[in-house]
Amino acid sequence: MEVLALNGNNITAAFNNLRNLRQLNMSMNRLNGNLPASLFALPHLKILDLSNNIFDGYIPISSSSRPISLEVLDLSYNHLTGILPIKAFKNIRSLNLASNLFSGSLLVSTLALPHLKFLDLSDNHFEGDFPINFSSQQVPLEVLHLNGNNMSGALPTERGK
Repeated sequence: MEVLALNGNNITAAFNNLRNLRQLNMSMNRLNGNLPASLFALPHLKILDLSNNIFDGYIPISSSSRPISLEVLDLSYNHLTGILPIKAFKNIRSLNLASNLFSGSLLVSTLALPHLKFLDLSDNHFEGDFPINFSSQQVPLEVLHLNGNNMSGALPTERGK
């Protein structure tokens, strides 16, 4: 099996024997507890959508671990906290972590991931200055959502404007 879509159910999950899975969609299922670390170790998984559940704790990837294969990750509308494992997200194109409980300052490395085009960190508890100046740093991002946080300071300018 390569694609598994179980959105909008009321099921609990067992993530065993899914080694060939490329896409897993289990949004809106009332899944709770910690995110299973085994999901992030699936070698072929490119798209993971666990949005609109009740997961808490942190994303179970060490920042020192090898890059994961995920290209699209949606963990929005959960209760996740902790540090974003940026070094492991080298392949990520779309990252949606909106409406969680992440906090702290955003790092430049978060916005400068090499393939990242879409980033939504809205409605968390991030604070501090905006971590990048578009006029002096090259950023691959096309869409960035940071609304509903505690950011401060001057707005960055876009190159050429």
